[in-house]
Amino acid sequence: MTRIHNPITSRALSNKYVGIGTEVFQIAFIIIATNTNKRNKKKSSAGYQKEVTR
Repeated sequence: MTRIHNPITSRALSNKYVGIGTEVFQIAFIIIATNTNKRNKKKSSAGYQKEVTR
C-alpha cells in the first residue's frame, strides 16, 4: 500500500501526520545520500588518496 493513488494498488492509505512525516524524512534521506555519493565520486575521480598511518 502506498500513500499515493496508483494503478497497481488502486487505492491510497490515508495521509495522517505520521505518514506525512515519514515521507518527508524518506525524501530528505534520499537527497542526503545522493549528495554524499556525488561528493565521494568527485573526490575519487580527482585522484584523492587517503594517507595510511602505521
